[in-house]
Amino acid sequence: MASPTKSALSSKPPFEQRASRSRGRSVLMPVDGSVHSERAVNWYLDHLHRDGDHVIFFHSVEMPSFESLGVSGPTDLRSEEFKMLVDEQQCSVNRIKQACEKVIREERLSAEFYAADHSSNIGANVVKVAKEKVVSVIVIGSRGQGKIKRTFLGSVSDYVLHHARLPIAIIPPPEPPANKSL
Repeated sequence: MASPTKSALSSKPPFEQRASRSRGRSVLMPVDGSVHSERAVNWYLDHLHRDGDHVIFFHSVEMPSFESLGVSGPTDLRSEEFKMLVDEQQCSVNRIKQACEKVIREERLSAEFYAADHSSNIGANVVKVAKEKVVSVIVIGSRGQGKIKRTFLGSVSDYVLHHARLPIAIIPPPEPPANKSL
């Protein structure tokens, strides 16, 4: 018969629970080069980071399509314009990767940078990578959009919150300064 003091939530004894926590976690950090993702990285470092964590900095690449340029394929006259957009995206990915590598070096993190273009839905990409990489937690910045903007424009953090089946820390923007009336 089970002891009434034993937690119904876990079959592991408390010592084994604590031991498994000390092995580290896999933390997914979606990054896009914005102040919002930078704020999330800093929050993680200041409040959540533990020795043994492995951080996966993930950038969802938004590669242009020929359709977005209104052309049918690479033989169209706009193929040079398409190549320029691809080059710009690659430069952006490199810039974000370098920023992540700087944080990895300075903070001496066990970490990696991963970029992928699974779909045009960035939130779906984050959820897919979280599953593929078997992460323990996602730490993501939020732009702090109001309800109406979120409804019409969509929100990556909102999508991740409702579709990922694991703990998520959504880091909001700072409170705006209060208006002082004279």
